[in-house]
Amino acid sequence: MCGIVGHIAEGGPADRPFVELALATLAHRGPDGHATWVASDGRVCLGHRRLAIIDLTASAAQPMLDQTGQVALVFNGEIYNYVELRDELRAQGHHFGTTSDSEVLLRSYLQWGPACLERLNGMFAFAVWDGRVGQLFAARDRFGEKPFYYRRSADGFRFASEIKALLTDPGTSSRADERAIVRYLALAQVDGEPTTFFQHVHQLPPAHCLTVSDGRVEIRRYWELRAEPATPGSDEDHVTAFRNLFIDSVRLRLRSDVAVGTGLSGGLDSSSVVGEPLNIVDIAAGPAA
Repeated sequence: MCGIVGHIAEGGPADRPFVELALATLAHRGPDGHATWVASDGRVCLGHRRLAIIDLTASAAQPMLDQTGQVALVFNGEIYNYVELRDELRAQGHHFGTTSDSEVLLRSYLQWGPACLERLNGMFAFAVWDGRVGQLFAARDRFGEKPFYYRRSADGFRFASEIKALLTDPGTSSRADERAIVRYLALAQVDGEPTTFFQHVHQLPPAHCLTVSDGRVEIRRYWELRAEPATPGSDEDHVTAFRNLFIDSVRLRLRSDVAVGTGLSGGLDSSSVVGEPLNIVDIAAGPAA
C-alpha cells in the first residue's frame, strides 16, 4: 500500500517534524520501513512508508533519488507495465540499480517528464521533486485507486496519503466542510471532486496531475474516458478480444516478489480473477445448464 508525505515550504525551511509525525500516523500503510529526505536548500522534505512488493532490497527504498540527487520520488502504488517500460528506457540509455517499479517510474519522469503519464499502466499516487527546475510534480491514477490529499497555506504546500496525516499539522483545520457532507448525503458523491469533508483539505481528483512552483499550484486533467465507435467484428471476435485483454491484465498484476492474494466475493468478476485465466469458461458459451 505505502504512504507518502511531503512539505514544500514558502519563506522558510521545510517542516521535517511534521513529515516525521505524519509518517507515524501512516505506519499501517508501510510496515517494511520508512524514511525522510530533505533537499539541499532545506525547503523541501519528502517522506515514505514502505510496503515492499517488488524488489525487497534496501536499494529500492524511498524517497528515491536520481544520480544527481536533485530529483526525488515518493510513490504509492504499482506500475504494472514496469518490465516493458524498463526495456524501453534501457534502449534510451538508462541504467538501473534496482529491479523495482519505483525506479522505472523515476526514470520515466527523467526521460519524458509529465508526459510519462501517457505510458503508465498502474494504480498510483506519486510526487517528484525536481530540483533542476524547482518544481513539484504529482499525479493520481486514472480511476483514483490511490489517494492524494493536500493543503495550501502561507507556509507552503503539504500532501499525504491520508487526511489524518495532514491533521498532525496544527495549522490544518479539522472543521467539517458542510457542503461536501451534504453532497455526499444527497448525491452519494465522495470522490472525483477536489473537496473533502474537511475545510481547506483538498484531494487531487482521479486522472489529474499538479505542479507546485514558486508558490503557485496548477492542476490539470491528463486523461478522460471517451466513448469510442463500435469495433467492427463478430460477437466471437469481441469475446476473444476481451478474453485476451482480461488475461493480460491479470498476468501483469501477478508480477510480485512476495505472495499474491486477492479477494473472492463469489461474483463473476472476482471469480474470474481468482480462477486460472487460461481455464476461464468462455463467456460466449453462455451459462452452464
